[in-house]
Amino acid sequence: MTTSAQIYLVVSMFAIVGISVLGVFENRLFVLFAENTVWRYLRIPFFALNYSLALLFFIPPYLNIPDQKIALEEVFKILPPELPSYIINGPVFVLATDATYAFLSIFLITIFIIAETLLCIFFIAVNTKCLARKMHLSQTTLRMQRKFLNAIHVQMYTPLIILIIPLIYIAYSIISKNYNQAANNLCFIMISFHGLASTIVMVLIHKSYREACIDIFCFRMQYKTTPIVESRRNSFVSYVPRSKIRDDVVVVAHQITY
Repeated sequence: MTTSAQIYLVVSMFAIVGISVLGVFENRLFVLFAENTVWRYLRIPFFALNYSLALLFFIPPYLNIPDQKIALEEVFKILPPELPSYIINGPVFVLATDATYAFLSIFLITIFIIAETLLCIFFIAVNTKCLARKMHLSQTTLRMQRKFLNAIHVQMYTPLIILIIPLIYIAYSIISKNYNQAANNLCFIMISFHGLASTIVMVLIHKSYREACIDIFCFRMQYKTTPIVESRRNSFVSYVPRSKIRDDVVVVAHQITY
């Protein structure tokens, strides 16, 4: 695979990661509020469009990749002359001498994905508050709803910060023509922690995931699940390790009916 194709694939994967994050919040919105609406027919075309954009948005910069010999000469004229020899003599690939296409493509897809994700979070929050106003809910249920919304916000903003900060620096370095290899390396290291950070945040803020992981790492991998009588929107199901269930105890699902 050529270097240009590898760059295209890597940049597209960043967009696909963003669509995957969007999918997490869209799934929560769908399960909680939109299962019986027209959205159940629109969500598949919606994600097909998003993934298509994630795979195609970088085509303009890819088609405008310059001749490397000429591009390297231009780049070395712009960069400081005291560059280390391993950069001057190394296998340097120039994506673009004019960053307009690349910057604009990345900027537009980033804004598009963030806007869609924030819209999903907004609909979750609005529908939850409307439901609370219409129904007489106990203080326990309201507290659970607030915890759920706070968990959604934390789950959203933590990975977003991990991705946005490096992208802001990269955009700044391109615009200001500032080259710092150490800072570039730190940016990509930070971006590579996105998946790990998302997983850790999800485990820490969601009690059910946390308890399941604790039981798995304690080598208690058998679970007894309780039947769901109503829809997932109205039920909270407890997962109890089999080792903690006594013969004389019947475990039932804790349901909250709105």
